[in-house]
Amino acid sequence: MKLNIIIVFAIITIGVAVYAYTNQSPPQKAFEKNPALDFSTITLNGEPLTLSQFEGQKIYLHFWATWCAPCIVEIPEIVKFAENSENIVVAIAVENKPDDVKNFLENIDLNIAENFIIGLDPDWQIARELYGSRKLPETFIISSDFHVERHIIGSWDKWEEAHLLQ
Repeated sequence: MKLNIIIVFAIITIGVAVYAYTNQSPPQKAFEKNPALDFSTITLNGEPLTLSQFEGQKIYLHFWATWCAPCIVEIPEIVKFAENSENIVVAIAVENKPDDVKNFLENIDLNIAENFIIGLDPDWQIARELYGSRKLPETFIISSDFHVERHIIGSWDKWEEAHLLQ
């Protein structure tokens, strides 16, 4: 009898904890039509990076990781997009070490344009806590007036036509 009570109590406790955890929302989250949320991090080269440094330009904020299979397929498309675009691509590598990102980029053997900036988010602070990302890849298209125009969850098959979204 005591064992049954302990088991029921444990199940209820775990259920309450799971409910409380899954119903927490990030302190802020970027939604379409709302202002983009600024952040500070470093680039792959160790330089300071803020999203607001590109205010006044269209920004494609992309969250990805070298361990994410869809990201591995999509990143070369995004690199090609940046090479043929005047827009800024801020590709935030989530939960990656800088050496892993550098090795990955060397293996894709593409020309990385100046408007393709790689930032680091080793602990999901930007992706999850600020932008509410739960799944990679994710892209936020940010207008020149620093508002989120579009939020794309998962891979996007429109990178070839993305420049038409001017």
